Amino acid sequence: MRLSDQLPGQPQKRREAGLDIARVTAVCFVISVHFFLNNGFYNEPMRGWGMWAAGVYRWLVFTCVPLFLLITGYLKIDCVWNKKYYRGIVRILVSWLTVSGISILFKILYFHQNESPAAWVGQVMNFKAANYSWYIEMYIGIFLLCPFINMAVRALDTERKYRMLLLTMIGLTFLPSLLDGWMVAGAEWNPVPNYWVALYPFTYYLLGGYLRKYPVKVSPRACFLTAGILCAVKGTVTYVTAAGATFSDGAGGGYSDLWVAAVSLCVFWGCARMTVRSERVKRAVGLISRISLDLYLISWVFDKVFYDLFRRWLMPANYWWCYFAVCVPVFLCSAGAGWLLYRWSGAVSGRLTEIRSMPGVKRFIAH
Repeated sequence: MRLSDQLPGQPQKRREAGLDIARVTAVCFVISVHFFLNNGFYNEPMRGWGMWAAGVYRWLVFTCVPLFLLITGYLKIDCVWNKKYYRGIVRILVSWLTVSGISILFKILYFHQNESPAAWVGQVMNFKAANYSWYIEMYIGIFLLCPFINMAVRALDTERKYRMLLLTMIGLTFLPSLLDGWMVAGAEWNPVPNYWVALYPFTYYLLGGYLRKYPVKVSPRACFLTAGILCAVKGTVTYVTAAGATFSDGAGGGYSDLWVAAVSLCVFWGCARMTVRSERVKRAVGLISRISLDLYLISWVFDKVFYDLFRRWLMPANYWWCYFAVCVPVFLCSAGAGWLLYRWSGAVSGRLTEIRSMPGVKRFIAH
């Protein structure tokens, strides 16, 4: 189990197919949003229906990271601190360190980068050796703090109190990106304090936890339809405010954007409430869900290979077919490599746990 599955020492629970679908959707969105990062989209003028449609789709797949955070909150909101709790981070760190080593080797062999050993170690320590490992840097903080956040949440003994906490966090982290930064008569207006915007991961975490404690009865179809409408509105605002120039966020922007948060909630809850009857589909979705972290981390290597192969065709007129020509093989190759990494990190973390449990090691740690 990966990023947001249950903790060691807790009772095993039946996997929820909807959550696996949400995690698979998130990892597909990650690969998709990197398509815009690598295809020159941000340097193209926002003109024509094609660029408008690309902008709308970009806002949809931009929900990838919020989806992971919502899943984490949904699954971890009831977890408690205990001595076994910290074992849950070992496998994640093993995957990250392994992918960091692979990425360094790739940079040496593919890009012919020559750095000193100290520089390579520095890249690992700065979470830059594996280019997509910034998420691990963020997730470590969430992992360490979530049991204590949960203690505070348990003190909120009514739904109304939890809602007030959410409204406070939304006001601190989501509203500033929507209401601040307006230029009036040459002066920047920031009517909402924006000091705490960086806490947005915890707002998503709490939103996911809220849906776990107080489920909202709404159909997946209604969720996805609302998400589509919100993306169309956001994409249109982005297109209009660009005024024929290159892409800009317009009102709001980033993962702390209120619009992005709303779309993320709709996509997450729509996926979470889906049911799957086919056992084969359940197994396939469950497998991809388990390897999602490894798949995500290693995908940078395959991004570089396949985007270099298709570089000459990456232009707005070809986006529709280049998207499938690049993203599908990147996903398949990353999934294959991710499965191997998942098995490797599981074996290593299991071995480390066994070593730590040896009597001599336990006595050494105790002293």
